[in-house]
Amino acid sequence: MSSRTLALIQIDKKSMVLGGIFVVLNLLDGFLTRILLADWGMEGNPLWPYGGNILAKGLLSLVIAALLVRFRFRTGLWIACGAMVAVVIWNGFLLLFMQNTSISIIPIDYP
Repeated sequence: MSSRTLALIQIDKKSMVLGGIFVVLNLLDGFLTRILLADWGMEGNPLWPYGGNILAKGLLSLVIAALLVRFRFRTGLWIACGAMVAVVIWNGFLLLFMQNTSISIIPIDYP
């Protein structure tokens, strides 16, 4: 192999760790979303119609992380991980809040 080919194969280890964290955070988000949907039945993300489908979420996050790592876009990985940390914290807050209250997030006249 030429040195150019080897340079294309080499991947930054920090970016790989960030990509792995991004995938794990997405899976955790899917898991928490699945629990919330089972108990209160409403997806809050209009861009993700699959709700708590952990497999789809995991595969999509893996593809996104692989692309960001491959093209050495570490800033994008930091932004994606930060956004997913916020989502996981929000879902955890909702889960704790909903377990400690009798308030439902589903309107009474919901079909």
